[in-house]
Amino acid sequence: MKICELLQGEISSVQYIGIIDNQNSEPVEIVENPIPSQKLDFSINNERGKEISLYPFDYAISIVDINGNEESKCDLIFTIESENKIILCEMKDRKKANIGKAAKQLLSSLNILEKKEVLSNYRNKDSRYAYISNVRGHSGLQMNYTSETNAFWEKFRTHLRVDTCYNVVM
Repeated sequence: MKICELLQGEISSVQYIGIIDNQNSEPVEIVENPIPSQKLDFSINNERGKEISLYPFDYAISIVDINGNEESKCDLIFTIESENKIILCEMKDRKKANIGKAAKQLLSSLNILEKKEVLSNYRNKDSRYAYISNVRGHSGLQMNYTSETNAFWEKFRTHLRVDTCYNVVM
């Protein structure tokens, strides 16, 4: 299954894309070429004008487990089909204590995508990425997350990045 068959998204090739996570049970907001004073929680610097497909995930679609409970999902998924890349993003506005929760949300999202056979479209070594971004830049994130990084690679062949930086350059 292609991701566009699972989620509604939008395609952008603008140079700068901003993401706002209002943390209020609504999907993230995507802003093309935001004004400099606009408060962003995540941004994509699309220097080369690549075609990027953006898919809000958490609160955008209801997916329940076998017990009828809502599955945990990451905030945003974006793809660059010309490079066969899928990138999952989880934004946290808190200190390091929520990194474990963010990792679980990303792993749950990867499980969902694997069950729906979306990940089979991204099989190359450098096709899959997951970001945990601390949107307020707390220094508590500057720690060693080797075990989490290894778990993502071993289970899903996905590169995990945990950083205080919230600007991804494409």
